[in-house]
Formats: sequence, structure tokens, C-alpha cells
Amino acid sequence: MPEKNITYYWLTLILGVIPLLLGLAVLTGWYVDNRTLIQVHPSFIPMQFNTALGFFLAAGGFIAVLKVRKQVASWCGGLTASIGLLTLFQYIWGVNLGIDQLLMEHYITTETSHPGRMAPNTALCFSLTGLTILLSALLNRLPSYRRVVTVSGLIIIFLGLSSFSGYLFEVDAAYGWGQLSKMAVHTALGFIVLGAGITI
Repeated sequence: MPEKNITYYWLTLILGVIPLLLGLAVLTGWYVDNRTLIQVHPSFIPMQFNTALGFFLAAGGFIAVLKVRKQVASWCGGLTASIGLLTLFQYIWGVNLGIDQLLMEHYITTETSHPGRMAPNTALCFSLTGLTILLSALLNRLPSYRRVVTVSGLIIIFLGLSSFSGYLFEVDAAYGWGQLSKMAVHTALGFIVLGAGITI
């Protein structure tokens, strides 16, 4: 394998492993009641359990694409997209499908409109990420494949960066939409990394 390809492979692998570990850390935080892992700071918004699960699945699917494990990538991508799309459906139609606290009863609800429900911008990022992983696993021979993946990755980076900049400059509207749940600071960082991996 040429040196350039080896460098690219390891760089993209690292960009996949970081959000995988982030998701695993926050999932662990919810189970053992480690609020630093969940919130970073007591005044900050928590990363919801489903958000951490989404990072774990999305990063797993991303790594599976790199390893050419199409079946694993398809399952991970499909589940990631489902979490995001179902959450968006709940916001748009004002319904509760019972997915927000399906696996974990939430005991931290700082700046959270619905206990356990990820922010709508987070749900949008997971929808894009999951669909991109599915596209990468199943339809990577399409002529427009690379362009679609790049655009999707850039949108994810933009949403992550805008949310993170909101924390830096104390602009609430940058990481939250109205009175709905807001994106956690480490969620924003996770999407910047994941979006970078998808884009390159």
C-alpha cells in the first residue's frame, strides 16, 4: 500500500475511533452516574443517552466502511439514521414514540425540553451520518457518490462548529433551536470529528 494511502487510512480510522470512544464514555457515564462524562460541567447540557448510542453506532459504521464490512456498516448506518429520523419525526409531529428513554431513564435534564430526547440539530446530524454510511456501504459505485458524501460531511461539520462556537461566544441560539433541547458541547465536538472523517 502506498505511503499516502496508509496515512489516509490511519487518519480516517482515528477520526472514526474518537467519536466511538466518546459515545462509549458517555454511555458508561449514564450507567455509573458519572456526571462529568455526561455533562462536562454541571451547568452544561448533558449528552443524551441516545446521542451517545448514536455516536457509538455511527462511528462503528464508519469504521466498518473503512474495513469493507458492508453488512456491519449497513446495520450501523441504518440504526443511526433511524434514531435521528425518528427523533426529528417526534419534534415535527409533536408525538412521543417512546424512544427517548427506552434504554435509560434520564436523571439529568438541564436545558432539555423532553427528558432523554436529543436536540433537533443533533438528530439532523445523525440522520445525515446514518444515510451517508448506508450510501458508502451499498451505493459507493454511483458516479455522484463522493460528491454527496462530501456535502453531507461538510453539513455535519458546519452544524458541529456552529454549536461549539455558541459555547465559546455564549450564543445560546447557535447550539439550540428555540425552547427545544440543545446540543451538548461534547456532542458538537464529536460531530466536528465525525464530519471531518466523512468529508476526507
